[in-house]
Amino acid sequence: MKNCGLVPGLVSVSFRQLPAEEIVRLCAECGLEAVEWGGDIHVPHGDCATAEKVSGLTEAAGLRTAAYGSYYRCGVSAPEEFARVVACARVLQAPLIRVWAGDKGSMECAPQQRLAVAADLKRCVELAGESGIRVGMEFHCGTLTDSLDSCLELLDGCPGLCSGWQPSVGREPELCREEIRRLDGRLSTVHAFQWRQAERLPFADGIPVWRSYLETLAGQGRPLDILMEFVRNDSPEQLRADAPVLRRLLEGLGD
Repeated sequence: MKNCGLVPGLVSVSFRQLPAEEIVRLCAECGLEAVEWGGDIHVPHGDCATAEKVSGLTEAAGLRTAAYGSYYRCGVSAPEEFARVVACARVLQAPLIRVWAGDKGSMECAPQQRLAVAADLKRCVELAGESGIRVGMEFHCGTLTDSLDSCLELLDGCPGLCSGWQPSVGREPELCREEIRRLDGRLSTVHAFQWRQAERLPFADGIPVWRSYLETLAGQGRPLDILMEFVRNDSPEQLRADAPVLRRLLEGLGD
């Protein structure tokens, strides 16, 4: 693949119904190079024995762990839970832990709760940093990253914190590209999927818009994992069709 710095991969929770062994085989078959392992099904928080097994499977298949996708909600989850998250991330050799910025959107969150989320984010960044691991926020509705300005405020208040990105369903592509541009240098990963409102579509249906997103990302000149998610019908066959589309788009960058 042309060295554009963008690497194709998969979010494991796209296939909660499959064991880790099958996800590894599927990624290798589809030419994907990295996996974000989920902390709810495939590598539960604190289950270091499973983390060790999954890490071995990943490495043996010539893949790497892109991130540990935790379901820790800053300012909401029990603080001691994050130590269990970090323990699994270390065993997985994950360079990044994904967390959630609370459980309320920026317009519904009371000021004191926002302060609690921000303080816990700082604590998590420091704790993970002791193991050389970064922390990145899920870019998602129903949390304090539901708007770009709210996300940037959290990033500005916490050195070392980064954020994922994914296109908000229904948001105009130009606004999505502006989000990418303004998050430059503070992106952790990108979750790639194609939706029309609540309907999941084949990734090929989004070729023009995803080409524009990937060109914007490649233009920033930073390495980044582009992780497929929300596969239509949770179907491995659909991933077998979608993954080559993502790979061709990445290979065509700069042409």
